[in-house]
Order: sequence, then structure tokens, then C-alpha cells
Amino acid sequence: MIKLKGKVLGGTYGKYLSSYHHNNSLIFHAPENIYWHDKNWEGQGFWRLEWYELPNGDDVLCLYEQETPTPLEFEECPPLSSQKYIVKASSYSSSNSLIKNVFGYGAVPNEELLYSIVIQLENNFVHIIAGPVIEMKILDKHPELSHYDRLLFTTGNE
Repeated sequence: MIKLKGKVLGGTYGKYLSSYHHNNSLIFHAPENIYWHDKNWEGQGFWRLEWYELPNGDDVLCLYEQETPTPLEFEECPPLSSQKYIVKASSYSSSNSLIKNVFGYGAVPNEELLYSIVIQLENNFVHIIAGPVIEMKILDKHPELSHYDRLLFTTGNE
């Protein structure tokens, strides 16, 4: 997995990205790609978000590292642009988005199964949760998790 600590969370994209505000949280449904870049814009990429359901009903989050925002429609930017692509989709981004830490939570029955990921930014947290409609929450503090969720990985020691 790409080392995101110290990179900038450039935004999130979705073909049908919807949002609403609830109890000091900004909640998005159906994000498809998370965009990141180096502070100097030399390296950039995307996490494609997908999910699947286990026979017991648990939802598993899948993160795929990729250089383009596929499956979303996009065009290459002109050569002098800091971004490589113009994504033709709904998007969300914010300032103060330096990634301080990334936490992956899930279960370990026979193998590690990722249920959610938390990205700690300078002033808030991004919580991405697996499900038929993937949910992304922007929170003021680390989210409260289920007692079933175990920490699978963190970038805290990088």
C-alpha cells in the first residue's frame, strides 16, 4: 500500500456523489476515488474504492491503488498543470488536508478483512466505511468504532 503519511489528500470523486451535514459531520455517499498528491505535486495517484459482502453479511472495503481515476471519465491536463487529470464527476476537497496518519480497521477470521479506513488530517478525520453504498464521513475527532473492529494497520510508525 502506498505510504500516504505526509502526502496531501486532494479530494474525493464519485459519479453520483451525494452529501449531507449531520451532527457536526459531513457525510458523503458513493465516493469512488480518493485523490492524493505529494506536497510538491511530483507524485500523485488514486485509491479506487469498492466493496463486497461476505456470506455472514459483513461488508469488506477494497482499496486499489491506481494512477488514473478510472472507472470515472477523465481527460489529461495540459502539460504545465499541477494535476495530471480533469475528472468528469462530482467532487469534494478541503484545505488543511495534509495526511498525518492512516488507520485500517476490520477483522481477522482467517485473513485480514478491511471494514473501514480512517485518514487523520491536520484538523479533522476522514472515515470511509464499506457497504452497498460506500460512506465517507468528515469528522472533528477520530470516529467511534464498533468493538468488533480491530486495528489492522496504521502509518503511525512510518
